[in-house]
This record gives sequence, structure tokens and C-alpha cells, in this order.
Amino acid sequence: MPAVPNLEEAELYIQRLLESFGLPFSAAVVYAKLVLSGRAMTINELAEATGLGRSTVSTALRILEQNNLVYYRKRGKTKLYIAQRGLHQLLLFPTRVLHEYLLPLHATLEEAAREEPRLRGLIDDLVFFENLAREVEELITRRTRELRGTARE
Repeated sequence: MPAVPNLEEAELYIQRLLESFGLPFSAAVVYAKLVLSGRAMTINELAEATGLGRSTVSTALRILEQNNLVYYRKRGKTKLYIAQRGLHQLLLFPTRVLHEYLLPLHATLEEAAREEPRLRGLIDDLVFFENLAREVEELITRRTRELRGTARE
């Protein structure tokens, strides 16, 4: 069956979006295929659909699972991978960056700045990004609560 042009274009946009959030190309390709298929797929099916190798698809799926973009269900010994509904998970990246990278880096630099005062400027820049990430985190939390409240009404 020939590919639908609009879906091919949508795949490219989804891939670029995921790559802009730092996900590897292979994970972006696999997610785009999976989310647009609208169905659960095995590693073999994803490998065939994307043209990627099985081990590459497997690695991509692990990355996507870690980022809460896919999950799987077992059918016998076979894992069926399913895209999480909504791309809202991508909005959690600033929170992840804050907690996994910015805060530990800040703590490390604070210690180093005792010996190297020149690091103070870098710490000031880092504080700006930490505050920005916290604001994004708070906005997402508040807006998610509002939307969930609206959906229940």
C-alpha cells in the first residue's frame, strides 16, 4: 500500500520535534512510526516499517520508554509497543534537565568556585536557566491541573 503524503510529512515533523528535545534520530523515527500507525507494533514490525535494524529499534524503544513516550504489553513472549497518548510528555524535558543536569552541575560548580572564583559568572548563568526551568515546570503543572479539571466537567 502506498504511503500517504500527509502522514510522511507528519512523520518528519514528529521526528524533528523529538530530535529538538535531544532524542536520537532512531528514537524519533521509531516514535513517529509508532504514534502515526495508531496500533501496537512489535520490534520486527517497527524494524520493517522504519528500515532500521532490530537492535537499533530495541535501543530506540528503551530510550522512548525511559522518556515515557512508549510502553509495551506482552502477548505471549512477544512485546507489543504502544505510543503514549499525547506528546505532552515532551514538555517534561525541562523538568528532567533541571533535576538531572542543572542542579547537580550547580552544586558541583559551587564547590569548585571556592577555589576558582572565576566560576561565579557561570554559576549566575546557570541560576538563570534553573529559574527558567522551574517556571516552565510550574506552568506545566498548573496548566495540566486546569485541563484535567475542565475535562471532568
